[in-house]
Amino acid sequence: MKETVLLFNITSRESRLRIGKALLPMNITVKAVTSEDYSQSIGYLAGMKDMERRNKDIENNEDIENNKDLENNEAEPNSLESKTTEPTASEANISYNDLAGEMIVMAGLSGARMEQVLQALRKAGVLKSCLKAVLTDTNRFWNAFKLYEELKSEYDTMHNKN
Repeated sequence: MKETVLLFNITSRESRLRIGKALLPMNITVKAVTSEDYSQSIGYLAGMKDMERRNKDIENNEDIENNKDLENNEAEPNSLESKTTEPTASEANISYNDLAGEMIVMAGLSGARMEQVLQALRKAGVLKSCLKAVLTDTNRFWNAFKLYEELKSEYDTMHNKN
């Protein structure tokens, strides 16, 4: 896989240009992902050969299946236990236009290259509040909303913002 850095919700043109300029000498592909593609899997966006583009029919079908699973798992009416948790953003059938914050995903990088990229991003002025992730076998199937949700939860836990 080609070394790639995906940019999500980095709305400032200057920021995107600074990041691109910082990574250009490393010959790393920098891709600004549009909000229309946030529902695609991270693996697909990173250019993984075995990942296919999701279409709206598949997404709608999965939402229907997920809702059926939720209905089948509801507690019995006379049961003392009931589900009180709110659905996550990725579980709710909500239309999104943007993420709540900035996110960068690095794909196809070795550990040493990742350190070089992170150092270049710091020099380029990427804010600490910008969430950063590495493409993994698990998150390659997630969309941008799910990944952002997980990263934000981890960030809040690490910084005691529960």
